[in-house]
Amino acid sequence: MKEETNKQQSDQPAETEEAEKEHQEEKHVQEDKSKEETESSKADMKEETNKQQSDQSLSTKNGENKPKSGPAETEEAENEHQEEKHVQEDKSKEETESSKADMKEETNKQQSDQHVQEDKSKEETESSITDMKEETNKQQSDHLTQMESYYKEELKKKDSTIKKIRKELKSLKDRLAQDMAVSIKTGDTESMNDPVSKTRLTEMYDSLKLEKWTGIKDLLKSNKTSPEFTRILVQKTFKEAAEEMIRKKQQIEETFGSTQSSGGQGNQKVEGYRKLAVHNLQLALYHSNKDLLKSPFPKYEGEKAEDVMVNLRRLTSECYWLGCLIALNNPPLQPDWETQHYMKNSWDIFPQRLKDCDK
Repeated sequence: MKEETNKQQSDQPAETEEAEKEHQEEKHVQEDKSKEETESSKADMKEETNKQQSDQSLSTKNGENKPKSGPAETEEAENEHQEEKHVQEDKSKEETESSKADMKEETNKQQSDQHVQEDKSKEETESSITDMKEETNKQQSDHLTQMESYYKEELKKKDSTIKKIRKELKSLKDRLAQDMAVSIKTGDTESMNDPVSKTRLTEMYDSLKLEKWTGIKDLLKSNKTSPEFTRILVQKTFKEAAEEMIRKKQQIEETFGSTQSSGGQGNQKVEGYRKLAVHNLQLALYHSNKDLLKSPFPKYEGEKAEDVMVNLRRLTSECYWLGCLIALNNPPLQPDWETQHYMKNSWDIFPQRLKDCDK
């Protein structure tokens, strides 16, 4: 019976350490109480059995001490004694079975009460755990909600700050771009990225004089073109390019108006934008198709005129295009014709260098 009780108790799941401890203490108390009642009941039964045996022994002894009155009386007494003995045994057996039934009923009742208490304790423990979980989940949910609100507000502030910084940066870039654009051609400094700076123009002139002219010159020689005619044509091409660019710059100045008669920061900016317009014209010509420029070209009527005209067109296109670019430089540039020591019938018609000239 004790093993069955322990088995039923071991099947109950332990939810928490505190509930298990209380359950074990209550279990031990009930087991001790049941054990005491069982031992007390056994002692009563043993005492009752001993009493019955003692009475039986005494009765037998008294029968033995009685004088023998004859076989009939002895047999009758023996029968009565046996009947009395059976009655006592039956009575003892009934009392024992009744005691066992009472003990079993008491044990079942105790186990039932124990199960009820265990179930109640289990329900209270589970209810407590559920409440704790709900409270924990609620706290976590509230904490996450607060964190979400906080970070949303912070992101909103960051976005606002970033937009403000980007707007200020764009405004600064615009101002710097304007100032840099105005200052590109208003001073003596050169931009390394400017394709029409004085350094780059000088390099382009040297390329024309030493590379491109060499190939065209050989073709003109093979066609027996006059070097004098070629020299005059080259000089005239550079001159007309410079004159055309002077007219372009005058048109720009007329558009902006005179800025020399009055000073002030505003007029300085106007002058800067005027020079910037000239520089933009120079860049536009730099990226233009050389063959589409209206360069001067006199008619040639010498030997192999058609072949000569093709080669001269290549030469005048290069000279007119470069002549426009160097004329728009600040200050304007021109080939140094005055220092060129030209010998008759010589093909060395390009001066060694460029020089600054009046505007």
